[in-house]
Amino acid sequence: MTKNNKILLGIASIIPVIGFMIGMGTYVSFIFSIIESSSNGGQPPFSDDPTEFLKSIIPAFAAIGISSIVGIALFVYFIIAAIKDKSASESDKVLWVLLLVFLSYLVFPIYWFVRIWSNDDFSMEKVPASELDEIAS
Repeated sequence: MTKNNKILLGIASIIPVIGFMIGMGTYVSFIFSIIESSSNGGQPPFSDDPTEFLKSIIPAFAAIGISSIVGIALFVYFIIAAIKDKSASESDKVLWVLLLVFLSYLVFPIYWFVRIWSNDDFSMEKVPASELDEIAS
């Protein structure tokens, strides 16, 4: 895998985390605005114009939608990469697959850094460089 592909994959691996934080931040701020207006005895926000509500909530839906699509694609790719990684032992493969399945979005950047970016022997198709040295000698 080329360095540019590794960098693009690294950027993509943080998109689900950032999108989730943006979406949840929007939801939490909306909930706090409802609580604040209710505690002041006023009407709930957006009670006069429902389109204002949609304008405020659409960025959250967009962020979560994009991060979900990228997250699903990365989940499939990282599971396949973890299984087919020629430089990893069988126990490492099992560990990464379990981490990816149970903690997916949180593990994406960690898996990318530990197994793809930092590992010069990462390969899903060919024999790792360390094994080539053993074969040659």
